[in-house]
Amino acid sequence: MALLGSEGVRKLVSGGCDSTVKVWKLSNGVWTREGGALTMHSDWVRDVAWSPSLGKSIIASASQDGTVVIWSLKKDGDNGRGKF
Repeated sequence: MALLGSEGVRKLVSGGCDSTVKVWKLSNGVWTREGGALTMHSDWVRDVAWSPSLGKSIIASASQDGTVVIWSLKKDGDNGRGKF
């Protein structure tokens, strides 16, 4: 899990045993999922890292399947694009 926070906005990214990566946003004390699950892995997602950038976010996810996927999310709720 990686946490990102700026100017009162709190987000995190998670990966798990369902082989997906998910982006979450804290709003009024409740975490809700943003957009759909990111799917390119075929086994557990063991690690995630998040780097905000100008106008987009870059997420890296590493899986038990031996792959690392780099995701590019352009805006809030974007399902993103993954590359091996």
